[in-house]
Amino acid sequence: MIQGFKQIREKLEMEKESIKNYREWHRLNAIALVNAWTETSLKDFQEPIRKGLKRGAPIGFGLAKMKAVHYAAAYPMALKTREIAAFCGISEGEVGVYRTETTFCSKAAEIHRSLGELIAEDLKIIFESADKGGRDFNEKSLRFRFPSLKGAGSYYDYYVGLLPWLAETVTDWVLAPIAKRVKRGNAGLWENSFIVDYQKAARVRNLRELHQWEKDHREQTKAEIGRFIDLLAEGKGDAEFREHLKHYIFDKMDILAY
Repeated sequence: MIQGFKQIREKLEMEKESIKNYREWHRLNAIALVNAWTETSLKDFQEPIRKGLKRGAPIGFGLAKMKAVHYAAAYPMALKTREIAAFCGISEGEVGVYRTETTFCSKAAEIHRSLGELIAEDLKIIFESADKGGRDFNEKSLRFRFPSLKGAGSYYDYYVGLLPWLAETVTDWVLAPIAKRVKRGNAGLWENSFIVDYQKAARVRNLRELHQWEKDHREQTKAEIGRFIDLLAEGKGDAEFREHLKHYIFDKMDILAY
């Protein structure tokens, strides 16, 4: 059974260094983000009242159904139907019925867009700060903040890893504007890298696939390493930012040398 948000965060903090399956680590991050967003969005939710309505007249979604709409933002990659049901306190069958309803799907598309736009706003802040060396990064300006993450580079890695676990009804609103700016040629260095890193996170499932990916994208990776080396040589960014770049470059070099 899926745990509540606090238990998930505790599990992540305790096992971060020991989790070998980083796909699972990112899956749990995606669940935690969706759970936090759901709790915040519905904290003042009022159950619809039928009194005064004509018999048979439609009534708004109740709390359980609204929760199901929100948790569907992580379906089917991070959460399955039975896990959504556990979060909402209803049966798996009820969630299955919801998913066949046009009104439910329309509401999900609307609500998931709002989450995608929130993430896109955070990423814009992260990209702009990273392109300046991370010196002006202010976590308080983000919609989603996590104690274990420090600096623009850490948040960049966080979103690269968890986005593939969210529904397309969410990620389309995150990736489309980035892809548009990249195509127009007015995206920054980190924004350009994000699309490629996201695609890798979404497709690579094991070490063999990782090595094959890097082999297929060798020239692109070498160009990226070169740009990051230039940033280090220019002395851009604070110590934490430069350390992040070094680890990124060393990891890439290890993979290319395999």
